[in-house]
Amino acid sequence: MPNYTTDDVRLMTKAALEAVDRIYRPGFKYSKAEVLLLNLCQKGEYTEDLFSIS
Repeated sequence: MPNYTTDDVRLMTKAALEAVDRIYRPGFKYSKAEVLLLNLCQKGEYTEDLFSIS
């Protein structure tokens, strides 16, 4: 996942698939899970660096 905020679904999907590829092990049983995204912000509401000029 990028080390910055994003609202690009393609980047989030790519990061999720990469994470699954890293943890998947053949021969193990897996179950479905649900992921909830909480505390979402509108563009411009989030400051990445306290000392950056926004």
